Amino acid sequence: MRFVRASLISLAILSCGPAFAQQSSPSFPFEGEVKSSSVNIRIDATIGSEAICTVSRGEPLSVLGESYDWYKVRLPRGAPSYVKKTLVAPLDNRTVKVLKDNVNIRLRPTEQSPILGRVQSGEVLSVRGNAREWFEIEPVHNSYGWINKKFVLTFRTGMQPPQDVSTNVSAKKPSAPVPGVPVQVSTNGEITAEGIVEPYGKVINRIASHKLVIRDKEEKVFLLKASRGDLDAVTYRKVKVSGKLITPSPAQQFPVIEVATMELLD
Repeated sequence: MRFVRASLISLAILSCGPAFAQQSSPSFPFEGEVKSSSVNIRIDATIGSEAICTVSRGEPLSVLGESYDWYKVRLPRGAPSYVKKTLVAPLDNRTVKVLKDNVNIRLRPTEQSPILGRVQSGEVLSVRGNAREWFEIEPVHNSYGWINKKFVLTFRTGMQPPQDVSTNVSAKKPSAPVPGVPVQVSTNGEITAEGIVEPYGKVINRIASHKLVIRDKEEKVFLLKASRGDLDAVTYRKVKVSGKLITPSPAQQFPVIEVATMELLD
């Protein structure tokens, strides 16, 4: 009887093999998308934990891990984030530099507020406003929350390859920058481009932490190869970059600009 039972159990396991394979979790990290309206991102992976912010249908999410029925996600732009003023030094009226290691980023401007993430000495943060002894900042790269899996599409639907971005920009070959033209490429592969710096969500085999988004007649995207700190300082701001254009490999979605100079335009 023991042999028969073991055989039956083995057959049951074998017959269930394909079903288990189909239910395997996606590889982390990946790009997700919110599939419902007014969904909370929370401090912890429980329905009773405090909400950090609300996201809407169609918003992209960088998904970093999971815990049971929850995904760990990077906080989106606009999520509340605060840093204590004594721990940073202003660079200008819109950026500050972190003075110490392991500085806490908090949900509200109080020492008792939940910690959303931490930053290290030398990192540059984008300031949104003042709150007495605190700066309100854009969420930092290493700040996280949790969202229930049922509200997330596991792969972002809008991630379509660009339509010959490199061909379109290479067709223009002026010898010098022309005012009002957002992308210009010279015959030797030097490029000048104007656009908004945004975080680049893809993490696997990442070659860049940020991208330059150009919204002209059609949207163009370039990855930016430059210092992470310099790019963090101008995230969500309009810049003009100049450098070397690196055309994408077959496995790479966007062309890369190896940045030589960068100028703020706002």
